[in-house]
Amino acid sequence: MISPVGIRNKYWLSIDKTAMVIKCGWGEPRPLLTAVKLDSKQPQLQSLQNIYLGYTGNGADRTPVDERSNQNTITDIQQLIKEKHLTIRVIKSLVPSKERSLRLLPLGVEFCHEHEIPRDISWEVAELYNCITYYKGMLDRGCMQFPQFIKAIQRSIEHPNGTCSKILEAKAKLSSYGLFGTYLRITFGEHQGNSPGHRFVLEIWPKGHFSPIHQHADAHGVIMVYHGHILISLYAALDPANQIPFKQQLFGPNDITYLTRDLNQTHKVENFSHDVCLTMQCYQYEANDQEHYGNFQIIKNHDLEQTHPANPKSDMDFKDFLNQMHEEWISTYAKEVRL
Repeated sequence: MISPVGIRNKYWLSIDKTAMVIKCGWGEPRPLLTAVKLDSKQPQLQSLQNIYLGYTGNGADRTPVDERSNQNTITDIQQLIKEKHLTIRVIKSLVPSKERSLRLLPLGVEFCHEHEIPRDISWEVAELYNCITYYKGMLDRGCMQFPQFIKAIQRSIEHPNGTCSKILEAKAKLSSYGLFGTYLRITFGEHQGNSPGHRFVLEIWPKGHFSPIHQHADAHGVIMVYHGHILISLYAALDPANQIPFKQQLFGPNDITYLTRDLNQTHKVENFSHDVCLTMQCYQYEANDQEHYGNFQIIKNHDLEQTHPANPKSDMDFKDFLNQMHEEWISTYAKEVRL
């Protein structure tokens, strides 16, 4: 589906053969984004003779991804059609390999902010959920060794000569949203190439700061709030012409949410509180992702014509950042407290 400004958005089709319900919508495949719904009580469905299932492949010289991954789904639909004396025709629309193919997925998966892995979640998210506890342990140990760590971060943001303040000011010059459209990305270890940017990230959100609306290169991810509160807004698709979220939720300490290639992928993060917020993120490409696109895709301020790539660079390694905050606290801020 093409938006008013020419952005290609995906649409989806869901067929429930038990309840005899057909739904379709655009953007993420979920109930909130259903545009059309037909059930067995409606004459349109009772008189239906043909269903045209359209999807995009990934190149004229290769079998479309969806033909392989959706064989069971197509078989189920064909059985449904047989029972209802309908016929089905599959339409293949071939597009360049970098275009994302449409997948048929079950509906109903929403936010998770409890301390358990949701049922039927992807194995990538389940693995990241388990991994994030290890990196939370590293952050916990850092805070135990340096109890003033979060206070030092807040002070470094507020002090004009603080490391955090200087990094944010430098990033503001490159941001179309100015200073409030910046945040800090503190990374753990080396870039392993299995995610857009570093796989494990500590993001620091000063009060009033926010991210642009963005996508995560179709990667899976887990987001946990370590300190403070953050508002996450979800969008049907990355479309400059449609910047109204369909869902918003406030997350507090130890709340966890997730994203997959098809769910929660397009969002905006905002810190409306009066305190700094620290979030921990883990990312990983899907197992069958052959492209490994390395950039996020964002909407820039005042540009309603197109989306833009954004390289999720590291601002500093966690161990270096922890040592820098400790040094600043001892040399500057602790003295100011004593005065």
